[in-house]
Amino acid sequence: MGSDRSVTSLGTHCQHVMNYVAEHQYIAKQSLPSVSSLVICGFPRTRTTLLYNLLVCDQSCRASLCSPCMFSKIRRLWYILRQTSYFPMFTLISRDQEFNSDSWICRELNKDYADDYDGIFLHMLNSVDASTSPWLLKSALHTFSLNKLLEHHPNALIIMIHRPLGTVLPSLCSLSLSATDWNFDSTNTITRDNVGKRCCHFMDIVIECILKFRTPSNGVIKRLKNVFDINYNDLMKDPIDLVHRICNYFGLLWPDEMEIAMNHLAS
Repeated sequence: MGSDRSVTSLGTHCQHVMNYVAEHQYIAKQSLPSVSSLVICGFPRTRTTLLYNLLVCDQSCRASLCSPCMFSKIRRLWYILRQTSYFPMFTLISRDQEFNSDSWICRELNKDYADDYDGIFLHMLNSVDASTSPWLLKSALHTFSLNKLLEHHPNALIIMIHRPLGTVLPSLCSLSLSATDWNFDSTNTITRDNVGKRCCHFMDIVIECILKFRTPSNGVIKRLKNVFDINYNDLMKDPIDLVHRICNYFGLLWPDEMEIAMNHLAS
């Protein structure tokens, strides 16, 4: 019942947003701040949250949080995408051997309207709290539709973290198995096999999307100067130095307050 209420609440919030924008049509026509948004994406289980927390130490950065559910804090973007019925936790959906996770994933990936809604939501926030500060967006979901995201954020600065698949996949499987306790017995052999298969399929889709985005036939390749690639080991070795490299690459500043906050966070 709690889950049903949560879904109903998310749908209601989505409807309220759309009604508000429909009544104030100028919102969708306004431009977002010209300053480029920072987008963190790439493989799951690559410590993107660590990088996110370091970058948000810049108090001028727009990276709001909300607390609408069982988690003490969740990123605004995840909540917005859930309002559009976008549910990417493919590995937790069922233990039924007959369940076609392939079709589920395909349906979810076709929900590019989730990115449209995210753009509308950001326009709405900007209409009441305009700022020249950049948005900091972080979600593995971005990887599925980077071209669509660039339609709403044409000047986006993309930070993509890379980690060897041989360590990503075991980490993803371990996380998924620990999370299955919410739904069913994770010690069940069939359950474990299905979770592993779905993790592998999930990663296949992630890799396919990244390769498609970065292929020379994709027009965005001409703007690869807006993409900064990060090695996972470099992030783990010296995360603050990596933030400095990101800022230098994109021509961003890091104020003294940000430096102090990052060192405090890393200590």
